[in-house]
Amino acid sequence: MNTQKNVIIILFIYTLIWFIWIFERLISDLLEFFNINNINAYLFCDQSKVSIIISIIVFSIIASFIIIYKNTRKFIDESSVEISKIIWPNLKIVRNLTFHVLSFCFGIAFVLGLLDIIFIKLAQFIYG
Repeated sequence: MNTQKNVIIILFIYTLIWFIWIFERLISDLLEFFNINNINAYLFCDQSKVSIIISIIVFSIIASFIIIYKNTRKFIDESSVEISKIIWPNLKIVRNLTFHVLSFCFGIAFVLGLLDIIFIKLAQFIYG
């Protein structure tokens, strides 16, 4: 149990360093993009502090997600079993249904286009 705790602490530190590096790069790229030369004038703190704060927030969100969903592996296994039970349609059925859906969409688009033209002509006739 103690080694598992040590591994989690090491992973936390490694991930935190990685997030700090990513967000520091992101912030510097954003500052360069918006032509901001003095970060202290805009954020009232330096770039590394902002990166650390953002990194801690992101890591906390990820860690809480992992803690909340302990049974993620069980869920994935059960989902894959359920997906394997699905009877997938063959290519002929897929093509046939795709043709029907596209035909319906184009038909509705044609009818709505005609109604649009009719109402535009009617509005031009009335308001002239």
